[in-house]
Amino acid sequence: MRFVRSAGYHLVKSGKYKASFGIFLCPYCNKEVEKQLGNGKRDKSCGCVYSKLIATTLTKHGDAAKNKTRLYITWAGMKRRCSDKKDDAYKNYGGRGIKVCDEWENDYTAFKIWALENGYEDDLFIDRIDTNGNYESNNCRWTTQKVQQRNRGNNHLVTYEGETHCVAEWAEKLGMKYQTLLRRINYSKWPIKKAFTTTVRT
Repeated sequence: MRFVRSAGYHLVKSGKYKASFGIFLCPYCNKEVEKQLGNGKRDKSCGCVYSKLIATTLTKHGDAAKNKTRLYITWAGMKRRCSDKKDDAYKNYGGRGIKVCDEWENDYTAFKIWALENGYEDDLFIDRIDTNGNYESNNCRWTTQKVQQRNRGNNHLVTYEGETHCVAEWAEKLGMKYQTLLRRINYSKWPIKKAFTTTVRT
């Protein structure tokens, strides 16, 4: 939440000592709320997101009804590829030791709250920042499919003149077709400098 102004000092802990408070603006409902400084800055909402989720929860998870939401499907798929050995993607996730954190594994509502407070939209995909790390709040983000593809662990990283990028990023920076650059590096085995600097025939 965004700090707005100071609210002075108030007694806390049953009047045992004073602490500094501030007024913060909730980005979801625009409500001003008073929080102890040091706590309000870490909160992402005034509690309205959580309250809305609880109010709309149905049966098991709310979104697990007949018409499953895209977010629920994302959660279920994340768990499946980390724990179901029969899943086609298991070898790249659970088979490599990647897990879903206990908080999300056991509670869809906790995952949904995190998702909505961290920029989830129906056209975005969950992405692990460290591709060798687990699915947990400090290692996940919502990105476009383009960014997610570039962050895959099997991407070919190339270093040239002190910069390191995957082949797709280099192609974009050089104004070259991805397939052309990939063919030069992977199949024709050109030296990097030649692959990057040779003019593309038109």
